[in-house]
Amino acid sequence: MGDRDQSPTTPNPGLCQICRHCRKVVSAHKVLYYLCQISEHDARFSKYPLLPIADCLAFEPTDGD
Repeated sequence: MGDRDQSPTTPNPGLCQICRHCRKVVSAHKVLYYLCQISEHDARFSKYPLLPIADCLAFEPTDGD
């Protein structure tokens, strides 16, 4: 496979891309996942939500957005 396979891949994350509660996790297979850190304290939220997220009760934009 070529060099293009070296970068992480992901679907459109929606709000997760700019949420302060989101942490990006790259797997060994170079797949990018969005981890919702709110899920650690609130069972209503999925650890790895189905993307894209268009509406979220816990959404808070990162600083500067």
